[in-house]
Amino acid sequence: MRPRLRMASCYPGKLSLTRPASSYIVSSHIKNPGPKCCVSSPQRSRSRAVQVLLKQNSLETKVAMPYDVSQLLSMTQEQLDDCFKIGAPGPIPNGEAKGTAIVAPGTRFTKEIAEFITIFTWQGKNFDASAGVLRNRITVFGLNAIVAKVYQGTSWFDGKDCVVLDYSETSFVAHWIRDEIRLIAPNLYLGVVYWKKDRLIHFALEF
Repeated sequence: MRPRLRMASCYPGKLSLTRPASSYIVSSHIKNPGPKCCVSSPQRSRSRAVQVLLKQNSLETKVAMPYDVSQLLSMTQEQLDDCFKIGAPGPIPNGEAKGTAIVAPGTRFTKEIAEFITIFTWQGKNFDASAGVLRNRITVFGLNAIVAKVYQGTSWFDGKDCVVLDYSETSFVAHWIRDEIRLIAPNLYLGVVYWKKDRLIHFALEF
């Protein structure tokens, strides 16, 4: 009988598993295990199976975090990407959303740039879920302009589900712009802006 890997001896803390640890079997018949093989000796490095589970647990912890805009403004580019990856497609939002542009992430200028853009350029978006459209609130006067179609689609970022904000058929000015958003906390979406297929910046939408 092949011995089973005991998770408690490798990771003493609580670990939320997506499948039981018993499904990870370690072979005791490998004569010359290479660096990619799972081994049962406690003196050796953690097995690959345990590393995978720890990574899964780390992602689950991130999902449970109560993100807010101030946290997003303090994140690096990589952290924002990770946050978007673990977000849920969510429903197509409805109503008025306050927008925050996240430019130069991970630098001391991020918050100042966001405040400037909010005051003078872009304040957010107004969604009409039943019609599948939105209008951006722009300039210091908060004008409703630059229309986009809104629908569920596949992300260019990772090939998974998201809500797409598509300007290609509705705006001459923003014809090459495409936004993708995912729900990362109650009433809070994190978005990615594309110019053609080049990724530009992140942004947040608070409802």
